[in-house]
Amino acid sequence: MAVLFGCQNPKESFLDVMAVVERDFGLPRGAEYRKRPAYRYSYLWARRPTPENIGQYIRWAKRGGFRMILFSYTAFSKGAGHFEWNANYPNGTADLKEVTQAIREAGLAVGLHIHYNKAHKHDPYVTPTPDERLHKVRQFTLAADIDDRNDALPVRQNPSGCTMDEGRRLLKVGHELVEYERYTTERPYRFLGCQRGALETLAATHKAGAEVALLDVDTWPAFIRFDQNTDIQDETAERLAEIINGTGPYEMIYFDGAEDVHTPFWYHCANAQWRVYRRIAPSPPVGEAAANTHFSWHMITRSNAYDSVGPAEMKEFCRRAPCRFAPVRALDFSRIEFGWLHGFGRSRSSYITPDTLEYVISRAAAWDCPFSMSVTLKELNTNPRTESCFELIKTWEDARLSGKLTDAWREQLRNLDQEHHLLVSGSGRYELVTIHALPVAGSSDAIKAYWFHRKDKPAHTYVLLWATGDDVELRMPLVPDRVAAMRPFGRLVELGLTDGRSTVPVSERMYLTFAGMRPDEVAKLLQRASVALIKRAAKTRPVPGGPNSASIAARPECGPSFERLIQKLDQYAHHGKGVGRQTKSVQPTPKTRCCRPAAAKVGIFHRLDSGPVRAVTSFPKPRLSHRHHASQRGIRGACARGAPIPRINPKAAERKRRMGILARQSWARPATAARAANLTFRDVYDAQAIAPFVPLMTDRNIHPALSVYNAGVKKV
Repeated sequence: MAVLFGCQNPKESFLDVMAVVERDFGLPRGAEYRKRPAYRYSYLWARRPTPENIGQYIRWAKRGGFRMILFSYTAFSKGAGHFEWNANYPNGTADLKEVTQAIREAGLAVGLHIHYNKAHKHDPYVTPTPDERLHKVRQFTLAADIDDRNDALPVRQNPSGCTMDEGRRLLKVGHELVEYERYTTERPYRFLGCQRGALETLAATHKAGAEVALLDVDTWPAFIRFDQNTDIQDETAERLAEIINGTGPYEMIYFDGAEDVHTPFWYHCANAQWRVYRRIAPSPPVGEAAANTHFSWHMITRSNAYDSVGPAEMKEFCRRAPCRFAPVRALDFSRIEFGWLHGFGRSRSSYITPDTLEYVISRAAAWDCPFSMSVTLKELNTNPRTESCFELIKTWEDARLSGKLTDAWREQLRNLDQEHHLLVSGSGRYELVTIHALPVAGSSDAIKAYWFHRKDKPAHTYVLLWATGDDVELRMPLVPDRVAAMRPFGRLVELGLTDGRSTVPVSERMYLTFAGMRPDEVAKLLQRASVALIKRAAKTRPVPGGPNSASIAARPECGPSFERLIQKLDQYAHHGKGVGRQTKSVQPTPKTRCCRPAAAKVGIFHRLDSGPVRAVTSFPKPRLSHRHHASQRGIRGACARGAPIPRINPKAAERKRRMGILARQSWARPATAARAANLTFRDVYDAQAIAPFVPLMTDRNIHPALSVYNAGVKKV
């Protein structure tokens, strides 16, 4: 290792040495895979692809410059566990192979998202006969005989500390599942308000002395976790390998829910991943997961894809989370994946606009990191600015992957308080410019305007215009001799004249040049401008079968709010304060919806600036509520308090019923733990407060050899 410290390129040298170690010891080839082209690919997450519509996803992916399409197991299976084929894939493997083959023939890589260490509640591992190899959190002994109608279960042990989280209060008695409402913590100990024969199991009589087990229901209560000390994980891994190997090769596998294993976490996290990974042939060169431990480094080459936030909060969340973690993960030569971006379509109260998208992509490019966007065909057809968004994605992806972004530009992009735009001239030359927001009078949010200067013509002021919704016309006081319009940059567009005003249509990306005018003069001019909606026949997207975007009315947003996400992260910060011990579980009130307690451990982390640091080394992945995930699968929960409940189809209603998610539930749940926490979301990610949390994202995940490497770099 010492020979590396004097090298001109220690990163490449380290990966070369690690590649030899991996080869000699038969380890997964994480070092080699970090040099593969696919390691840098961004991906389009295709929601609900089928053999019939995969061509539409492919056309959009190529239009946006994506090199990879990823889809989830939920597209073709009924659920995690046995991964039985669903109605969209009646021919099973043949249908899935048709989808993956179409992607490869288009010149794109294929990725697959999986849940692998737990089973859906409707899976045969759970119902009608629950498997004995499901993980049990607590075990009790039945204190008396009960029949199949008793709604109270007497037990000999004190159930204090058992979860009161909704959807997670599930007991296993023999072959029967029982849901409880509450329990007593004084003798006689009982689980009360029991629903017998839950999840379509059979209610039965049970004798005194029978085992009563509290099952390990996931924090997203659609799942029950596996006991990693049994062979149930291997059974599921075999089934996944059968599907993947029969329809591969896959360039990427996303190991979702990597944190959803029981103690000891340091062992079971990587071991559960390995039990699946080793059965996949050929091995996927790109592995992603939000949680990993030391051995995971050889399989998980990218990490920290985040669950969604609303488009309105996307910039802020990008600044405070992935932008902070990207340089930290670079310490072990791994990349952050900036995603998943959700809320693209107009079916929500807000949708992704080009200016928001460019901010996130440009931040990812600062560290040469990929990003991902999750879309349905409906969203692609209902966002009025889809063309602008995908044109922008292609511009940035082509520049990043072709090496056109210089080190100086990357350094500029790391300024989180400044926004940038990537210009492409008519000759194909890239130019990075710093942009500044510019208000346009009367436009509300119809137009986003930004001014910038260029080095070759410093006397001119340029304005970048985005239409955020429908096509509009910008009408300015007459300045025919000093203004020019371009679309794209470098190609002039003729200005119109209406009522003595210069007019320019704004739909896709548009540029204005104001010759010899200062930014403040341009600002005054645009303040006197007006914006008018362009009335035209409703246009249809060039994707077959897409609905008319003009006919889709915006509906209330059904995703969790940014404040909800902050509450969740605050809870994790609160739980993480139990340094050096397992955080004790307390019985919350029925109104409290806390995250599960997190294991907090102490370890040594070698920091380049201050040497060895003793700090918390276990910090769980920020997760959203199960209702959010349910909404992504078409099982939509209720909106914020007071908002109407969206319509759901009968199939979604049936899934909702079986999973125990009721439409009357509200997103606006109290977060007692968050309010009680001394550390808030903004405290944790504040520039001054981030330093103590650096080990949280490194020492837990960093490869042991890299701790030595980083310490050696400091000494040099």
